[in-house]
Amino acid sequence: MGSARFRTRRRQLGAIVLAACVVAPIFNVLTSEASAREAWQGVVDGVVISLLVGGYMLFARDGRLRPFFQKLRFWTDLVLSSVIVLVLFLVGRATGKMLTTLDPHRFVMSFTEPHLRYATPFFAVFAVVITFVLQMNRLVGANVLGYFMAGVYHRPRAEERIFLFLDLQGSTRLAEELGSARYFELLRRFVDDVTEPVLQTDAEIYQYAGDEVVVTWTRGCAWPTACGASSAFAPPWPATRPATSASSVPSRASAADSTAARSPAASWAISAGRSSSWATSSTPRPASKSTPSG
Repeated sequence: MGSARFRTRRRQLGAIVLAACVVAPIFNVLTSEASAREAWQGVVDGVVISLLVGGYMLFARDGRLRPFFQKLRFWTDLVLSSVIVLVLFLVGRATGKMLTTLDPHRFVMSFTEPHLRYATPFFAVFAVVITFVLQMNRLVGANVLGYFMAGVYHRPRAEERIFLFLDLQGSTRLAEELGSARYFELLRRFVDDVTEPVLQTDAEIYQYAGDEVVVTWTRGCAWPTACGASSAFAPPWPATRPATSASSVPSRASAADSTAARSPAASWAISAGRSSSWATSSTPRPASKSTPSG
């Protein structure tokens, strides 16, 4: 979408390349022969494979091809994406063989090597795991899945956080005018539009509640203004209409905070379901958040 998302994906791709350059040499040494040549081959394979797979997943799958994959069911997407990733694994390995020997024939010959008996099952399992994790991240959020795997929800603790509440303006009227299918497509676009400022300000999505998105920052961020939230969530052009009243549904995190005033939500103004603009009514407020237990 924008520069913030591109920078995030670029950092993720760099991390993937570094991880692959560590794993691939170890895998080659353990499954082929313990030699410097195989270790170097693993480094080259790791770079090529990670650039192909990471580039596809981050810039193609979640870029230009995203609308296509969004139309697929979960399992269809999982199978198709896993097959594509497996093919890229094998192509990347063959390309690595060709680069280290400078022999174009090695590209084809690599598909007949006995080492594939070990490499192919490893690549297949890795492809399914990567695709499944990315799919779950899209459904529940990267931080949520990470917290769950790390056991954070089993060790609840109090945190001081800052919250921003974002709502669709006139959502009831829009749902009646657009119908169910177009309204849910509008909600999807709303979440997509929120992604860029969330990444830009190092925020987290705390929860989705109907047409409401609750964005949160840690207290270490000082205030969202210090992280750039004021400009990131501000409208790029004047709002088409003023913000309406505050959301009436309190979040789980702030329900117990009876002393803090409820911050009015930022509204997403929609004109006939086609064009959009932001109308922010107030700045976020600090609140005490207790990480829920599992």
